[in-house]
Amino acid sequence: MANLQSRLCTKTDEEEKSGGIIDENDLYQIHETLTRLSKSLVPLLEGKNTGVEHPLLERFNQVMADLGEPKEPGSEDEDEDSKQKAKVSKLRNMLRKRGETKTSKENNEEDQSEENEPINYYPLVHLLSRNNLYICEAIWDVAGSVRGADINKMYVRLFDYEGNAIDALEKLIEKEVKNSLHESTLFRSNSIAPKYISEYSQYIGKDYLCSIIRPLINEIQNSPDSLEVDPNRLNGDEELAKSNCKKLIKACEHWFNSIAATVNQCPIEIRLACKFLNHFVGIKFPTSAYIAVGGLFFLRFVCPVIVAPERMQLVEGSVNRDQRRNLVLISKVLQNLSNDIEFGKKEPFMLPINEFISNYRSKMQNLQATLAEVPIKDDDKESGPSKSFDYEELQLVHQVCTEKYDDIVQLLTTFESENPPGDLDPPIIEAFKAVCLQLGPWVDPIKDDEDNNNN
Repeated sequence: MANLQSRLCTKTDEEEKSGGIIDENDLYQIHETLTRLSKSLVPLLEGKNTGVEHPLLERFNQVMADLGEPKEPGSEDEDEDSKQKAKVSKLRNMLRKRGETKTSKENNEEDQSEENEPINYYPLVHLLSRNNLYICEAIWDVAGSVRGADINKMYVRLFDYEGNAIDALEKLIEKEVKNSLHESTLFRSNSIAPKYISEYSQYIGKDYLCSIIRPLINEIQNSPDSLEVDPNRLNGDEELAKSNCKKLIKACEHWFNSIAATVNQCPIEIRLACKFLNHFVGIKFPTSAYIAVGGLFFLRFVCPVIVAPERMQLVEGSVNRDQRRNLVLISKVLQNLSNDIEFGKKEPFMLPINEFISNYRSKMQNLQATLAEVPIKDDDKESGPSKSFDYEELQLVHQVCTEKYDDIVQLLTTFESENPPGDLDPPIIEAFKAVCLQLGPWVDPIKDDEDNNNN
């Protein structure tokens, strides 16, 4: 399929010599593949569930009707074979969105203008957002760490723009919990779910974090106090460490109370994520539901900004080393409190902080319960488009689909085998192949422009 896909969009020397008509066996394969995949491709062109019809739909249907059923090479006389080749070539050219310049003999002005049109990524958008996220996960899995991080960020913006970010969040949480063997491994796997949740939380909650965390960080920056409690960092001064421990507890109380007081201002999307976690974890690991909620809110949402406020421009420039240490200590205590874990012998200098964890345990549980309770009037999973999105960002996904096509298909085969027959509609492999066929292989636009200029 990958080779056939390349043949759809790459004109070979043989094609040039034959006036644009490619090998009859390839033509038969193209015709047979398109006929087989049409059940998946047509709904995409029709804009099923979106109401937006692809401009190629009418022409695709016309050409497919004109082609009829696939016939093996040599099954018809020579004239009929030539006509069939021309018809399939016409369909190939229609689906192609990027390729070499055509000759005047091969195409009319309309066909030439289509060659210069930008790639229509809407079928890919439909594919990514309407197929249970299996295809999104497969693409992310094979992309590698660097490109995977960029694709994850793109997914967040795309789903938010398309209005199904909450639905994606719920499905990812449900699948992650289902695949976790123990509560201690929840959202600690090397899968897309924890990374998507972290990215989405930071993306959707930026304004909220700025409003509650910035004033607290400003207080740290403007205070001369050190919260260091490790005697080894204080030249062995045990008394100073004890004094700073009291300051650290007081600071943590202030931070916790300030955050808890603003829970009703927390974005509804974050609270829905907490609700989903409480629900799915509560079913599989009943005693860990609230801890999972706290893990999302503090570990993945609040604490990363506390230790690195520059990420959201909460400070001008950067914090100094001592201020950073103060923020790290506050973050460490809040994380342990949210996980209901007291400090142990590995960090003996933190043992006095356990008094704070014990005193605030019930308050943390109340906060976690409040986060997981979404007001009925706001429990709306259809958030709708909120920010802009440039579909050209999908070039990276297009590139990965081209370079890792076989790996993606293999992963999708595994995903399909894990689901009951007919449970995935449309079948994700067929849907993926149909869209890849429509897109054609990815071509580096910069390299493509350089090649055209050289020619």
